[in-house]
Amino acid sequence: MDSELVYSGGGNTVILFKNLDIAKKFTREYTKKVLLKAPGLQLIIAHNNFIWDKDSLDTLEKK
Repeated sequence: MDSELVYSGGGNTVILFKNLDIAKKFTREYTKKVLLKAPGLQLIIAHNNFIWDKDSLDTLEKK
């Protein structure tokens, strides 16, 4: 599995990806779809490193 949906609600979504390249590919494809289907909708996407055995999901919102 290349990604896992952690949270989606209230206009926010957290997805964990296997690696940064997969995350960036998703971002390109998703942004293109949104621009075509909903021009004017503002997207904010951030990539953060996350080490499952070391980091906590709490730290994602603080970065």
